[in-house]
Amino acid sequence: MKKPIKMISFLLVLILTVGLFSGCTGTSSDKTGDTTTKVEKDSTDKNDEKPAESETKEGESEAGSFALPIVDKPITFTYWVPFGGTAKEIIPDLSQNEVYQELEKLTNVKIEFIHPPEGQETEHFNLMISSGDLPDIIEQGERYKGGINKAIADGIYIRLNELVDKYAPNFKKS
Repeated sequence: MKKPIKMISFLLVLILTVGLFSGCTGTSSDKTGDTTTKVEKDSTDKNDEKPAESETKEGESEAGSFALPIVDKPITFTYWVPFGGTAKEIIPDLSQNEVYQELEKLTNVKIEFIHPPEGQETEHFNLMISSGDLPDIIEQGERYKGGINKAIADGIYIRLNELVDKYAPNFKKS
C-alpha cells in the first residue's frame, strides 16, 4: 500500500515542479493589455510621480516574465528522498529520470539526489539530522521527531511561507 502512495506522491511533486515552471512562462496579449491598464491607473493615482514602466525596450524581458535557463551558471541542489520498490526496478535512482535530466538542461539547475538505503530510511534520516550535514531539500520531513513545526523551531528546516510570498508570488495564484 505504501509503494503506490510513494509513487503518487512523487508524481504530485513532479507535477508541482513542472507547474511551478510552466505557470511563470509566457503571457497572452490579453494579459499584457490588462497589466498595462492597471499600471497606468496606478501611476495616475500617485500624481504621475513616475511614468508607467510596463513598456519594455527591444530585447528586454517584460517584468514578471520567465526565461530559460533560470540561472546563467549551473547550480546544484541536494535532495534527500527515499527511493525504492518497483520504481527502482525501472531506474536505479531519480537522477536517471529523463524528466529531471531534461529540466536540468532547460534550467541550468542540477538536482543531486540522495537516496537512503531501502528499509533504512529512518536510521539514515536520523544520522543525517544529528550530523548536521543537511541537504537543500528533504522529502518526508515529517520523519523529524516532534514533526515539521518542531524542526522549524529547532532550526533544522526553514519556513518557506514568507520566502514564497516574496520570491514566488504567482505560485499561490490560481
